[in-house]
Amino acid sequence: MNKLFYFLMLGIALHFFSCSNPEQMQAHISKESTVVASVDSKRFATKILMDKFGNLSLSDLFSGGSNDDEQQAEKDSLAEALKPQDLGIDFLTDIYASAQLEENTKLYAVVYVKLSDSKKLEDAIKNKLPFAYRPKIQEKAGFQYGIISKKQSLIAWNESFCFIIISLNPESFVGLETYFDKIANLPKDQQILKDDNFLKIQEQTADVKVWAKMSSLYQKTGNLFGSLEGLDYLHSLIDFEKGQLSIKSKIFTDPAKNANFAKMYAKSNKFSVVNAIAEDQIIGVSSMRYDPSFIKVFLEKNAGSMVQFLPYLAFTGLGIQEIPNLFKGDFFQVQMKSVEVTQEVISYEFDDNFNKVEKKTLTKEFAQQSIFGASCDQTMNKLFDNLAKGGLLSKKETYYTFGSGANSGYFGINDNFLLVSSNLQLLNAKPTTSNYFGKMMAENPIFVHVDVQKLMKDEFVTSQKNEKAQKAISLVERLEKATLIGSEMKENIANIDFTLDLMNKNENALFEILAIIKAASETVKEEQKPQL
Repeated sequence: MNKLFYFLMLGIALHFFSCSNPEQMQAHISKESTVVASVDSKRFATKILMDKFGNLSLSDLFSGGSNDDEQQAEKDSLAEALKPQDLGIDFLTDIYASAQLEENTKLYAVVYVKLSDSKKLEDAIKNKLPFAYRPKIQEKAGFQYGIISKKQSLIAWNESFCFIIISLNPESFVGLETYFDKIANLPKDQQILKDDNFLKIQEQTADVKVWAKMSSLYQKTGNLFGSLEGLDYLHSLIDFEKGQLSIKSKIFTDPAKNANFAKMYAKSNKFSVVNAIAEDQIIGVSSMRYDPSFIKVFLEKNAGSMVQFLPYLAFTGLGIQEIPNLFKGDFFQVQMKSVEVTQEVISYEFDDNFNKVEKKTLTKEFAQQSIFGASCDQTMNKLFDNLAKGGLLSKKETYYTFGSGANSGYFGINDNFLLVSSNLQLLNAKPTTSNYFGKMMAENPIFVHVDVQKLMKDEFVTSQKNEKAQKAISLVERLEKATLIGSEMKENIANIDFTLDLMNKNENALFEILAIIKAASETVKEEQKPQL
């Protein structure tokens, strides 16, 4: 009966709020924002059982994780004071959030919510907040506002909506009120509504929509992210389903500057060595293909920071101009189940007459199996030969060795493809059968796949079942696997899709992920408590 009542109320609410116009809030979001996200509250409300959604409190989201009991008590009292049902917030209209980097150092985040009853919010701010948080209320530009100095934030509201500005570093805290003036009086030509690319993503349907202006980040960081030049916008559509988190992203490039990115991904090698590994032995794989000119452009833009590596380059016998020739654009890595290795350890003792006696002991330990590959040219042979001459590597026949015992590994160059592995047999492995991983790596410029269950079980074995391993496994036992796939760039747009699959197919991924985060924070808090 209780659930039926909630669903009935939900239907009525959705009918009345289906025509809500978010443009009033959007008019106070700058088109120079670095990131803007919107949360489709109505979509969430229809997906998640209302008896669970209606009873969700801020303490569910923010409790735990504090290492200080006094800080945790403060967080709990704040969550108790700000019960969602008492704030007059319209939870069936989109919630917006933006972040903006200004002048290299000042960083602000703003959260915008529509109000159903502004008087309730005003009462909560003036009378229900703990005294340490209650701001001095002022009026300006049609808003009531106050600075909450304890949390380096400013809250402002009118009859329609409320926004909270959060300063994310000390420099931006000083300019809180100035930033409030800016977004409260934002001219029409500076509003996010004037950015056609932003309007594109607003037409899409998703639980959360994220718009990022990469060109703005590039311009405002003094070329700190120089390799981002040519990237223009990022769109991400995030959906929380039962048993899965899905993120579908598009990367847009600036046609005038994207000479490097438009042809970023080259044709793939076949990654044939992957087909020689039994699929049930594979824990995770990752691969990436790119045009080698990407490395050259990156080094040119970051030449100053490369100076510190010149002494190391001199040791290898390579000049900085030869670095772009080392790799030709294809990378892959495969991690497999660990194997138990028996090895002979030699130690020395002294007998009663002080004679040195050699002692041999057989030990067993687990060695992680993996193989890394990268396409290269003959410059790589020159590098390894110089390292072998310097004593950092040992050369034997056609391959090089490093390390010892279970941590030893091998380098080999096969058909201009560098292979690095802890298993010598894999350096010359021939494909035996086609498998899913080899196919996906060959067809997609970016491919990442991690079987979380296999990974954690392998970590559990290799860590000899210690307490930390047990805790780690208990934290991620709800996760199943994660996959990321990136497509080639076409017409200045590249697609990247990420999915996180969870073991529980009957629960919405949002609640599962929140539960994992909460459990992880509580575990960290427990481990950091002083031992009596």
